[in-house]
Amino acid sequence: MSEHILPGRRSESTDPRALRTRKALVDAVLTLLNDHDATDLNVSQIVKEAGVSRQVFYQHFEDRDALILVAAADWVLDAYERFAERFSIDQNFEASVAELATVVAGKTEAAVRLIDSPVHTVLDEEVHRVMLPTMREQLLPRSQEWGVTDSQLVDDMARVYVAGMQRLIEQCVREGCTPEEIGRRAEAVRRVLIRE
Repeated sequence: MSEHILPGRRSESTDPRALRTRKALVDAVLTLLNDHDATDLNVSQIVKEAGVSRQVFYQHFEDRDALILVAAADWVLDAYERFAERFSIDQNFEASVAELATVVAGKTEAAVRLIDSPVHTVLDEEVHRVMLPTMREQLLPRSQEWGVTDSQLVDDMARVYVAGMQRLIEQCVREGCTPEEIGRRAEAVRRVLIRE
């Protein structure tokens, strides 16, 4: 997993016990999100599910939301980083988006609960941080074809594109779409926006 700019104590630790504990806490949150809204989770539930003490919890995380954010990042940001690494706006976009969407396949309830959680805004900011450089790089040649030479405009187009696609994916997850359906819908929008 890549390093994300997210809260967490002992995040630098390479101690195997600390890593196991952190994983147990993250896994506990992801499991609990299948049946509970993020705002309904409490530290007692989490530590019970993880099999650790409250003291150990607070050695690793400042509060519940910090853990929920780290769990969400562990779950989805790595998928976005892989997506960004191989992303090409002109090649296999539909398949790439479908592959990205498989990260939530079978975990729709938990995904929707994260979308509705207090940490969603910060998670979205992290998705944008991961995707913006790639999107800008991909839009630059197209913008030159369109006669757009203003770098601020290219940056703004990248921001709108990333935010819009993220909202489309979130809406599709809410609707229970399959990864393939999400890919098809994203591709249809891409074709219009990229003028194909």
